[in-house]
Amino acid sequence: MEEKNIEESNAGLVAEMENIYTTLEEAKVEIWRRWNDLDLRKRVEDFLKGDIPDILKVSPRAVLSRHVTSPNFELLYFLELSKKTELSPLCLEYIKDKFVSKNKDKYYLGKLFFFNEMGKRGNPVLSALRVVDFNQYDGKKFSDIQTIDGDNLVDFHHLLVSPFVSEKDIFDMSDNFERNGAVARQYYDYILSLFICNGILFESFLLSDVYDELTRDIFLPSYRRVMEVFGLKPLIVRLAPVEREDEVYWRYYPDRIKNKIQEIKNNK
Repeated sequence: MEEKNIEESNAGLVAEMENIYTTLEEAKVEIWRRWNDLDLRKRVEDFLKGDIPDILKVSPRAVLSRHVTSPNFELLYFLELSKKTELSPLCLEYIKDKFVSKNKDKYYLGKLFFFNEMGKRGNPVLSALRVVDFNQYDGKKFSDIQTIDGDNLVDFHHLLVSPFVSEKDIFDMSDNFERNGAVARQYYDYILSLFICNGILFESFLLSDVYDELTRDIFLPSYRRVMEVFGLKPLIVRLAPVEREDEVYWRYYPDRIKNKIQEIKNNK
């Protein structure tokens, strides 16, 4: 009986997770309906006590939120999706968060893997470059880390991404997050409220591997609270195709990014 209850609970959770997403086509229309609802925008502003980044007050944006903006396959795919919304892309960062190499999303910002092609046996052909001394900088803020070549880590990634994303379309949310609790368990209500009418969040919330705890214990409770406050769900478009959303591939870089790294070294 207990196993049956667990199975039913998991099935209900999976169904709830599917419902959190809005299709890109629906979000493209809905964001403008909400943005033009001045009463709704005032409710969001009051709920957040005016703490809305100026960059999200001018017009709604298509948003990707990561610790540091970097031109991996995930970022490039997001940019393609954002074009379909006809909204300008915006990359939110948390550069005062701690670099923890056990966190695989953070790890891949310190050691870059470059995808060349698929091998004959169906495995990716990769090369790698470690840009951070993990022993020296584990537990330090991203903003305080230097690369092995002596560059600031955040600046290094911004140079890599500069051919794809303008500096004006990258915004550091560190101060906003710290004002609203500093840790995800506390600031998720804040960030999800921004996607009631100020933008569309592109994200895949997973129930597998290391993401399960974040999704179950942090994201979903916040999502439910924001829904209760506004009677609307935050506009979240699934970032990756469902059949591929938990692949490490999204953390890899196109092989051509190595040329940009060499250019950075040559210009020092």
